[in-house]
Amino acid sequence: MTPDPLHIAQGEQGVLRVFTADLTPDHWQDMQQGDSAAAVYALLGATGLKAAQVEVVRIADLGDLGLGGYLAAGHDVPEAALRPDAARLKSLTGTVLIVSSGALSDTGGTLRPADGVVPFATYLQVGAAPADLWPAPSPAPPEATPAPPPPPASSLVPAGPIIALAVVLVALAVWWIA
Repeated sequence: MTPDPLHIAQGEQGVLRVFTADLTPDHWQDMQQGDSAAAVYALLGATGLKAAQVEVVRIADLGDLGLGGYLAAGHDVPEAALRPDAARLKSLTGTVLIVSSGALSDTGGTLRPADGVVPFATYLQVGAAPADLWPAPSPAPPEATPAPPPPPASSLVPAGPIIALAVVLVALAVWWIA
């Protein structure tokens, strides 16, 4: 059964799509020695795909790091985003394809995965806008900055009238004595 087509919007950034791939050892060997770009095109059913933005990874090659650790450390996926899939990520065996937004982001396009290539999960990289919001909405226009609030009224009496009263009293005292 072929999965439904997956769309990558033009300009999309920071999204990783992970696919499981049922590759035989011979197919894996052919990809390593032959035209890997053509093999990736065939697996994902997309022309114009930047093969350098697609990783074909054997889970066994990741060792103790595992796919979750690799996505966090190597692709800047937040661990909190991986946590809900932790058990599924650990149980994966075989081969996965990691497709970054850059694979088709210049023009956008559609992936039509071949039989045996199944979408596993989609993850946002640190700082990426959610895929359904890309391109990111333009920022709101800056609003006028409100004037700072007036300083609180002081409970002290202003010094000016007190000084004027003192001067008048001193002048009266000097006049009275003189």
